[in-house]
Amino acid sequence: SSSMKGKMVHLIIIFTKNRTAFLSLVLSLMIVFITEGNMKLFLRIGFTIILAGLLSFLIFPDLTKSALLPFISAFDIKNDETGNWRLMVQAVAIKQGLQTPLLGQGFGGYFEYFVEEINQTIEYPPHSIYVYLFQKTGITGLLLYAGTLISLIKESSALKKLTIGNETAEKYRILLKVLFV
Repeated sequence: SSSMKGKMVHLIIIFTKNRTAFLSLVLSLMIVFITEGNMKLFLRIGFTIILAGLLSFLIFPDLTKSALLPFISAFDIKNDETGNWRLMVQAVAIKQGLQTPLLGQGFGGYFEYFVEEINQTIEYPPHSIYVYLFQKTGITGLLLYAGTLISLIKESSALKKLTIGNETAEKYRILLKVLFV
């Protein structure tokens, strides 16, 4: 039992390391199911997740609380251990990006963000791909990136005409659309 509990904790740690990616995929899945007119499947999956969560809370309350804590704290950024730090770094990165807003600073070189609030220099890239792209490529690169994503989403929607009769192709089309969204 102790060994199983240890494995579960490791699994949860691996699972929650990137809560933003997980929440993004869930939100993307919701958007795609709703826009594809598959509300029944969306509701069924949502109900299953809620039921599994409730059962988990009843069977393993402490484990479930510790697994949910990173997700709950994500909504309280100021008190979140890493959220506040990330926001401060991103603010400095945006300030740097505003020095060359049209074409950005270009790729290469190192990151160096002096965050006054914590009196510390951070040498990691900003946590947001959008802030990173704005700093490195300016508004031009950021708009090209967003335009490419929108184009890919539209194309994956248009492919439905070709994949509707092929169950496997349709699953791949939906998967790609979820990832693009």
